[in-house]
Amino acid sequence: MLHRQIDTSTDAHPNFKSSTKRLHANYGHYSGITVDIFYDHILAKNWKDYSSQSLSEFADKNYRLFQKNFKRLTTQIQYMLPNMVQNNWLYNYQFIDGILDTLNGMNRHTKRKS
Repeated sequence: MLHRQIDTSTDAHPNFKSSTKRLHANYGHYSGITVDIFYDHILAKNWKDYSSQSLSEFADKNYRLFQKNFKRLTTQIQYMLPNMVQNNWLYNYQFIDGILDTLNGMNRHTKRKS
C-alpha cells in the first residue's frame, strides 16, 4: 500500500529519526506518531504552498478513495476510517483542535496505554 511505502520512507529519514529520538523519553511508543502528526499539521497549515488543489478538495478526494478501496485497507485503518471521515482529520490537521480530535480518536481505537 502506498501509505506504508511513504511511512517507511519517512520513518527512515534522518530528520524524522532525530525528531522521534528527542520525544522518545516522554512519549515512548507514541513518539513516531506524534512527529508524524506534527509534520501533518505543518503540511496542512501551509498546504497552499505545496498544491494548487485546496486542502478540502484533497481531503474529500482521499476519503472517497479510502471508502472505494475499503477492503484493501488494513484492519486498523478500516476501524479508524469512519471517525477520520466524520471528523475530517486530513483537513483539520491544520488546527490545534483538529489535532486534539485526531489524538482523542486514535486513543479510543488503541489498545496501548496513552
